[in-house]
Amino acid sequence: MPAFGDNPFLDFLEEEPKAAYFGFQDAFGRSPLQKQFFKNRFQQIHDEFMGKLGSQIMGGELPTLRFTDFLQNMPWQQRFLETPESMRGGPPRGQFAPKTRSLFFG
Repeated sequence: MPAFGDNPFLDFLEEEPKAAYFGFQDAFGRSPLQKQFFKNRFQQIHDEFMGKLGSQIMGGELPTLRFTDFLQNMPWQQRFLETPESMRGGPPRGQFAPKTRSLFFG
């Protein structure tokens, strides 16, 4: 995961959230399936971040959460594994094994 430190361009990533999100591609996972899964989840994850930011504000807190911090703390592998297999974009189960048929002789 990226280490930010005192990076002078960090504010740019807050203004361009897609740049920040896709900067975490190495964290998405190694398999092409995992990379594709997270490539298609930008809006969902950004909306989740905005919800947490809104909760901070509505709770009377200062909105201190940064998208880069949110992404850095994202449990990428866990997120992928918790998603039902049918929503991960992989081949459906049984695709390579033909269904068995019952033959009735009469």
